[in-house]
Amino acid sequence: MQIPVIFLTVVVMVIIYNFSLNYYQNKMRKKFEEYVDNENVQNIVPRAKLQEIEYIVINESDFSFLKKEEFESNPHLLEHCNRFFELIGLTMADFHGKTNHELKQTYGVNNMRDVLAYDENYTTLTSYIIEFATILLMYHHTKEAISILDLGVRINTTISKNYILLAELYHKNKLKTNLFNLIDTIKANNEISQKKILDEINKIIESNKE
Repeated sequence: MQIPVIFLTVVVMVIIYNFSLNYYQNKMRKKFEEYVDNENVQNIVPRAKLQEIEYIVINESDFSFLKKEEFESNPHLLEHCNRFFELIGLTMADFHGKTNHELKQTYGVNNMRDVLAYDENYTTLTSYIIEFATILLMYHHTKEAISILDLGVRINTTISKNYILLAELYHKNKLKTNLFNLIDTIKANNEISQKKILDEINKIIESNKE
């Protein structure tokens, strides 16, 4: 008795389907096991790893000039000074360029809450530096504004406006050495928008030529 072609076709299709299903299930099981193993490794990273972070430490005494009477007698300035001191007193670190996955692998899942808080503190400060410097300039405290913006450079801010505004103040106040040093710093920092910043600085220099 001859077996119908349709029956053979169905049998072959079932065999192929079962083979494909088993292959896919084994592949997914392997991926899941790798994921679990990876998560387990991340979870057991000891808290001591946090001690290996390169924390950004800012000395409050470097900004003692903000505690002068002329600042404390101005409610608006005093409010911003207090906020600045509050921010520089927080624990912070710069994790620019690192993904959450990389941070988990380095410091462990259990430490991510702290790690992200340190990163947020840093980001908040770098943004606030621009705001604070602008307020200081509004009250004609140019020297103090320069010191605040210089802090942004020292802690490696990636905010272009910090570099551009500082360069403009250096140029206006004829601080050529400071300006040249800033340009060298920008050229050496691959984490920032070098071309954009340098183009803006060149415009400032060209537009103010006598």
